[in-house]
Amino acid sequence: MRTVLFAIFVFLSWATPVQASPSPEVLRIWNDVKTAYLAGKFDQLDELIEAYQRDDARTKSGSIKAAIVYEVLESTKFLYGTYSYGTLNQMEAQADKWIESYPGSRAARITKAIVMNNRAWNARGEGYANTVTPEQWNAFFVYSRQAKDYLQSVKQGTAADPEWYATMLKVARGLPSSDIDFDALASEALDAHPDYIPIYREIVRTNLPQWGGTRQTLEFWIDRMAKASGTDASYARAYWGAADDFYRDVIFNDTDADWSRVRTGFRAIVHDYPTNWNINIFARLACLAQDKATTKELMERLGNAIDAEAWLYREMPASCREWASEPDPQNPPKMDEFVLVEAYGRDKDGIMQAMVGPMEQPSEAAAVAKAQILAKTYEGVQAYKLIPDPQTGNYKRPIILFRYGVIPYGR
Repeated sequence: MRTVLFAIFVFLSWATPVQASPSPEVLRIWNDVKTAYLAGKFDQLDELIEAYQRDDARTKSGSIKAAIVYEVLESTKFLYGTYSYGTLNQMEAQADKWIESYPGSRAARITKAIVMNNRAWNARGEGYANTVTPEQWNAFFVYSRQAKDYLQSVKQGTAADPEWYATMLKVARGLPSSDIDFDALASEALDAHPDYIPIYREIVRTNLPQWGGTRQTLEFWIDRMAKASGTDASYARAYWGAADDFYRDVIFNDTDADWSRVRTGFRAIVHDYPTNWNINIFARLACLAQDKATTKELMERLGNAIDAEAWLYREMPASCREWASEPDPQNPPKMDEFVLVEAYGRDKDGIMQAMVGPMEQPSEAAAVAKAQILAKTYEGVQAYKLIPDPQTGNYKRPIILFRYGVIPYGR
């Protein structure tokens, strides 16, 4: 039974997480933008953004260079060394100087809105929602609404820059729907700028579980991105972002991501931007999707050119390479269907753990009945069915029969 669950809830338990650092190409843009902004060389920034947008300039890996400029202008800490009320004041004062010097600058107005939104999140604080005081919430909504109102007031002369939409979507995520209709804004953004990756990122983040999203809404919007752009490269990039932002190693278990579309999209990305980084990411996702043939192909293509920062854990590339290189059994054992029930509770440290099961049940009805009984005692319960996939030799995504309460992440 442990083997069955090991196969479904991914199949690796790596130990050492890694974090990506910017490439030299991106770091040069960061430093150039920082120098120009702090020195008040606003004409250089306007010319840089306009040139990048006119030429659809991309990095070697396909990132949008104009978007990188705005990433720098959003990072108060990178520009001023700390992220505080005081440095936000400095940042906004500089944005106001930009607007005063170049009243027609779209980038200047967007930068001011970015600072206003950053001020809202600074007022809220970094704690979980249940730790935020009423005073902090009040300040957050006041500043967020100021950012929204400002962006709406400059929309006519600014929304030709796709970052206007990315910024407004970011602001909208923190406001109730009575303030702004996020879905209508997202549709408008995709129609106006179907290839702008930061727009994808904001839509994906708003449809993650911590913002009330579901696997269905996430798939709807990512499919909408692909239709707007006319390519599954957008589909692949969006699920790549969802994996990095939240789902990590359960991206193909806890979402409705269609691996065949992700694979098609990544082949297009790697064709246009054949960097070592992109190939490493593609290989990582192929391994998580349990696509043995594609994983083997990509690991052979990479050879020793493994970029550890592209993987979730330092041990992951070697584990994926070893798994992909294993020969398929000539006479694979018959894989049975399973109907299972698990119940969860908190350990002494308050962490949700499996307390009961997985317990095999004789039928779906029996599993649901058992789960309903356990739900009277445990904080979280689920019943689910596992069905084998003969083509991959693994189990398909679990079919959830019953869910109650809090289910540990990744289950």
